[in-house]
Amino acid sequence: MKKILVIISTLIANVVSHQSNAQVIIDSALANNSEKWKVSELKKVADLKLTSFGWFSTVDAMKLDSPVYKKKTKEGESYYGEISSGGVTMDGDKVVMIEKKKHYRLAIVREGDSTSTLFSVFTASHERKQTVLGFFTSGSSRSSEVLDLKREVSGLIDVDSTIWAFNFSDFGQSPGAAGYIWHEGDTLHITSFAKAILIEDGKGNDLAALQLYDRKQLNVWIRKDLSNQSQHLIASAFAVMLAIRRLS
Repeated sequence: MKKILVIISTLIANVVSHQSNAQVIIDSALANNSEKWKVSELKKVADLKLTSFGWFSTVDAMKLDSPVYKKKTKEGESYYGEISSGGVTMDGDKVVMIEKKKHYRLAIVREGDSTSTLFSVFTASHERKQTVLGFFTSGSSRSSEVLDLKREVSGLIDVDSTIWAFNFSDFGQSPGAAGYIWHEGDTLHITSFAKAILIEDGKGNDLAALQLYDRKQLNVWIRKDLSNQSQHLIASAFAVMLAIRRLS
């Protein structure tokens, strides 16, 4: 009986420890000097998801009239069959790389002050599709399967007439962003750690975090001691990440 109680106690301790560790994903200096804001999803506009967190809300989004780039490249094709008492069944697949680039505008507001962002989203994915011959020989259709997805986002953020350029990549269905926000030699770095997107200054200090460990509830931290301009800048970058999170 004592052995069973010890095992149960150990299991409970491990679960509590795991849950606690899952929560601690940001630097203590950032946690102590910022507020934890829950992200609320508002509505979908022009393929983008509008959100709000803390003092910031996405108030406008649109797809620009710029030409949409799209390219498909077939990278392989295969056929296979199965022999049974009922006869021979054939089917076929092809792997296609699909590249797309679209352009958007997004704006966030905080107490009447707005920040505008122009950006483009380039996606490259590999998809497995059923061939036409495979459809006719098998007698049934199959849905396409996405094998991988890569994204690269670049654009300009206008904060009080100061233009910042940004670029980040590898922000797909699972987090893993890497990139920068830049203006005249002042660079902020975008990195990822423990399913969170971090924005750091040139010295490696965490300035903000977008937490993604729980897909049902996203959270944001932005340091309170940053200037209003810096907070707007970081909030705009996070608003873009949240807007394209499920964009394909």
